[in-house]
This record gives sequence, C-alpha cells and structure tokens, in this order.
Amino acid sequence: MSSARGDGLELFQSRSIIGGVAFGYWLDPHFGTRSLIGLSIGTLIGGVWQLSAQFPSLRRVGYKYIPIFAGAIKACELCSP
Repeated sequence: MSSARGDGLELFQSRSIIGGVAFGYWLDPHFGTRSLIGLSIGTLIGGVWQLSAQFPSLRRVGYKYIPIFAGAIKACELCSP
C-alpha cells in the first residue's frame, strides 16, 4: 500500500537506478564492463540516500540509535589467538 508521497522501496529503487546509471556513465560512457561497478556504487549511494531521507522522520517520532557492539567484540575476542 503506497502513500501519496511514495513507498520507501520505490524511492530506494528509483534512487539506486538514477545513481547507478549516473555513476556507470561517469566510469564508462559506453556502458561497458566498468559501468557495472558504477551500478553497484549507485545502489550503495541509493541506500545511503534513502537512509538519510528517513532520519528526520525517525527523529520526530523519538527514535534514537545506540549501537551495541558487545556481541561483535566478544566474537572478535573468541577468534583471536
């Protein structure tokens, strides 16, 4: 069910495509094999763009992100000699 402003997935997809095509053209104007790297980078840029678009609304509803690295730290300690 989409809202009037658009669904989050649709925004991510369109921004990924726009970013990917732009980056692909910048890397290889003939859209050869190097442009695939541009499409990958464009998807990454689209994801970051979408995440940054979500921050204002998340802040309005009171969401605060607190990273918890306890599990990752413990895993690294167990892997080390």
